[in-house]
Amino acid sequence: MDNKAVVTAFIDAWNELDWTTIESLLAEDIAYQNMPWEPYHGREAVMESLKSLGVEESDWITHNQIGEGDLVINERTDRVRMNGVWKSVKLMGIFRLRDGLICEWREYFDPGELAHDIPPPEHAR
Repeated sequence: MDNKAVVTAFIDAWNELDWTTIESLLAEDIAYQNMPWEPYHGREAVMESLKSLGVEESDWITHNQIGEGDLVINERTDRVRMNGVWKSVKLMGIFRLRDGLICEWREYFDPGELAHDIPPPEHAR
């Protein structure tokens, strides 16, 4: 699988909330950061952080994705249901891969967008 396909598989796993696949695509020493918050280091810490978000359903939409060498960048709209309420945020994800695994993952977005509830996606109505 090339690096873009790995990131696409990662996003597909998020949309299924397939924690086993998500974890399998992360390097043991991954560094993950949602800007501007503090980073997480290591697969175990990252997985604990992700699961603690309490996401009940996920609908990540990739608008654009490019890859060059070990770097994959995408523009997405991430929609998630948490505590029964849908939230949406537009963001840019930057992924660095090593040996077919995500070793760096950074997300850039406006945290203020998360303050607004949105209607559920069509498939969830």
